[in-house]
Amino acid sequence: MGVKKAKQQKKNKDKENAHVSEVKEQNSMVLEILQKSNLHRQEFLQLEREKLAFKRMAREEKIMNMDSNAISDPAQRSYYQLKKDEILHKRTMEFQKSNPQSSSNIFSQYFSDIGGDRNVDIPPY
Repeated sequence: MGVKKAKQQKKNKDKENAHVSEVKEQNSMVLEILQKSNLHRQEFLQLEREKLAFKRMAREEKIMNMDSNAISDPAQRSYYQLKKDEILHKRTMEFQKSNPQSSSNIFSQYFSDIGGDRNVDIPPY
């Protein structure tokens, strides 16, 4: 192999390496932009979920505060009563999910000796 050919190959290799590093740099910039965009999208979606939850809660509060006795149409009255029941059921389920203690557990932590002292013989009433 001649000196000229070796120099040319080295020059081509250097150009190739420079091109590869440039592509890698551009790829990392694109990846960074995509990650920022994804983060912004996630924040936007979270805000939208919160807005929808707030609107739903406002609608539910309006229904819950409605005086069903003031509604003259029986079908409409029963519709809103059913909606109130659904809302109450949903809220009860959400409360139970967030507070896994059942009511019996809550009482037992305060009244653990409800049966009295088991060692004392007291006749039944």
